[in-house]
Amino acid sequence: MSSGRQTGGACTAKKKAIALLCQVLGDTSSECPDSLAQRIRLGLHGDNMKIAAITEDGRTISQHFGRAPYYLVVTIDNGRIADRQLRDKLGHAHFADEPHEGDQPGQPHGFGPAAHNRHVQMAEAIADCQALLCGGMGAGAYQSMVERGIKPVVTELASIDEAVMAYVEGRIVDRTDRLH
Repeated sequence: MSSGRQTGGACTAKKKAIALLCQVLGDTSSECPDSLAQRIRLGLHGDNMKIAAITEDGRTISQHFGRAPYYLVVTIDNGRIADRQLRDKLGHAHFADEPHEGDQPGQPHGFGPAAHNRHVQMAEAIADCQALLCGGMGAGAYQSMVERGIKPVVTELASIDEAVMAYVEGRIVDRTDRLH
């Protein structure tokens, strides 16, 4: 599993590629790399995208994906928050009566077939979202979201609005070191 950190060479190559794109676009301002990242992110999804955050109160990001009772789905339109929708989220309590297989030897927690199935069920409510913001989650849940085409981001930011805008602007840090 990757730590999410790039080596110096990969990071330098990425910076050079972004600088070249800025030059091709005719934008030589110091803001170009950040605005380009935002334009690319928004361009991938038209003028809008949906970002989900796990929450207990609709305002702050919960610290544990499996225990949070809700998703707050934020719709971004033209780089701004246009809508918010609170959705129910399946969690550990919903699966308490199901048998849980033990972790597979040589595999991290949450990577077995039954765990993956639970993660897929948890993702159904946000199948229309491009990203998922959380304060913490298991490595198996993280990988299951990636496989569903949802970009999971583990963040230290508590405010949903702040984290959503940091994601849109390309300023958010994915703290994969916080996976368990």
